[in-house]
Amino acid sequence: MRYRNLALLYGGITLLWLQLEEDSVLPAVVLGLGAALLLAARFARPAPDRLLPMMLTGAATGLLTAPLAAALMILKTGLHFHAVPDYPPAQILAVLGRAPLWALAGALAGIGLALATRAFRE
Repeated sequence: MRYRNLALLYGGITLLWLQLEEDSVLPAVVLGLGAALLLAARFARPAPDRLLPMMLTGAATGLLTAPLAAALMILKTGLHFHAVPDYPPAQILAVLGRAPLWALAGALAGIGLALATRAFRE
């Protein structure tokens, strides 16, 4: 039930963002991260104090952020269809190029969460 409510909230926020006339990359990336986190919460459920599964889940979440953000950027560009696109192809490719860095950041976040969980359980 909680996952469904989060998914509905995410969908509502995404629909509101799609209507806005703005071309900042940050909201697209944050929404891409939100989608990746929802997917991780739905399909990957590692034990929170296990280091390797949390690291891999974090890396997968970080890696998924870039293509999901790029897909949202393409969707918004297609829906608005101005003479000058909201997100030019170079900007979308730049977001995709950051995928390895975001995978590393996700892996480190997963390690941090696992270590914090271990520390609080002791």
